[in-house]
Amino acid sequence: MQKILRNEVPITGPKSAGVKGINLKDDEVISGITYDDNDEYIDLFTNQKTAKRLKIKDLNVLSRAKRGSTLIKKVKSTNYEIINSFVTTTKDIIGIKSKEDIYYIKNSDIPIMDKESTGSVILKTQINDVFKVKELKLINDEDVSEFAKKDKIKYLEEFYSLSYAKLKYYDRYVKYSNETGEDEETTVLFVNLSMDTDDYVDPVNVSSFSINMLVNKHYKVSEDFVPDDLIKMVLWVEVKSSILILIVKKI
Repeated sequence: MQKILRNEVPITGPKSAGVKGINLKDDEVISGITYDDNDEYIDLFTNQKTAKRLKIKDLNVLSRAKRGSTLIKKVKSTNYEIINSFVTTTKDIIGIKSKEDIYYIKNSDIPIMDKESTGSVILKTQINDVFKVKELKLINDEDVSEFAKKDKIKYLEEFYSLSYAKLKYYDRYVKYSNETGEDEETTVLFVNLSMDTDDYVDPVNVSSFSINMLVNKHYKVSEDFVPDDLIKMVLWVEVKSSILILIVKKI
């Protein structure tokens, strides 16, 4: 395993063969993983029905094209091979396919171990595939219809791997990303907050009122908006020795 920084991989043209990410001898690349601050672990699953979690923060950052570090120690009596791996959080649900059956386990049930461990047995039968369960989002039919009219789609996976990305904002995501060079997460967040638009120009009308409502240069309430929890107060003003004293009383 080799953990490298994103800037170690240069941006190249579409016809480029790219640069070497890791130096391999008798091993094979199982997966390439990107992660953010929300991810906590890398889950490893082996051909011997075992699995374990590794804390991402405990893995050292290396330079590109190195040998990397061993994640499972070699055992003479048993051949352990990693068949799948992906980043997870404590609350994730893991799906395991065995023959025609699919089993689900909590990610928290997979033990956290060190890099030398071969993992803990999670299933008695052979594991054919492993995946992280994702929750499907309901999408407005009108948004889908408009999206289907587009001739060329780019960056689809990058933007919509984020749970809070909105289909109707696709064009704005692409434009903002191209103009600013921001990453996908920042782009989706800023566009969702309408920070890609000019200040005070066509602000979004806020109709759902709560203590978490957002009102700023891009979001506005109607001119006749009156909070329903206003409290009447009585104010006395008294001046003593050039000091202004304000006394407020709730009525």
